[in-house]
Amino acid sequence: MSLFDRFKKQQQAPAAKKPAAAPKQPQHEKTVREEVAGARPEVAKQKKAGGGQYAHHVLIRPVISEKSTRLHSSNQYVFIVAPAANKIMIQKAIFETYNARPKAVKIIRLRGKVMTSRGMYRGVRKDYKKAVVVMPKGVTLPIYESV
Repeated sequence: MSLFDRFKKQQQAPAAKKPAAAPKQPQHEKTVREEVAGARPEVAKQKKAGGGQYAHHVLIRPVISEKSTRLHSSNQYVFIVAPAANKIMIQKAIFETYNARPKAVKIIRLRGKVMTSRGMYRGVRKDYKKAVVVMPKGVTLPIYESV
């Protein structure tokens, strides 16, 4: 029954006594981040801003309208975002793209407009999602430079 032999305690010969060593200093327990960093060093590195690894999938385009330019004066920026994006994904995408941490993110889901019928055709525009990104005082995003 070799299967049960694995669980039996193995009898070891009594080891020779070691001389008393200096008392060890108490070590702090490793956090999960330190354990992961020790196991995989590439994970421990912080991502630098501007990488844009998935930001282009989350942020589709900035909204440039009268209302969004009025909001710009109070450090709020409006973006069209992916329909599956949530607030955390939008914050990470803003940080990757503009190297600035947003103060808050507000999300608005909008239904596509039903277009009037032209003859026998009737159309509906796509549903989309807008995000209003609130930035801290003194931080501006270079959105209007490319316009």
